[in-house]
Amino acid sequence: MPRMNGIEAAPKLKKLLPETPIILFTFHESMMHGFAAVEVGVDAVVTKDRGMFPLKESVKALLQRRHFTARPKL
Repeated sequence: MPRMNGIEAAPKLKKLLPETPIILFTFHESMMHGFAAVEVGVDAVVTKDRGMFPLKESVKALLQRRHFTARPKL
């Protein structure tokens, strides 16, 4: 991303949209990068070398989790 990377953007997005799941789609494969992502609020990390299928499955899983954990507003 031009102005900031995903690790920098995630906490800002969580602050603006706390209920929105965040998936980091990245070239970085290191465990430390993944741990850093989770620490700042990323819900899933998918490396680009794995292709689109894991990304698609992550989206589906997070949408299901959101569906099952959603609470009606009173």
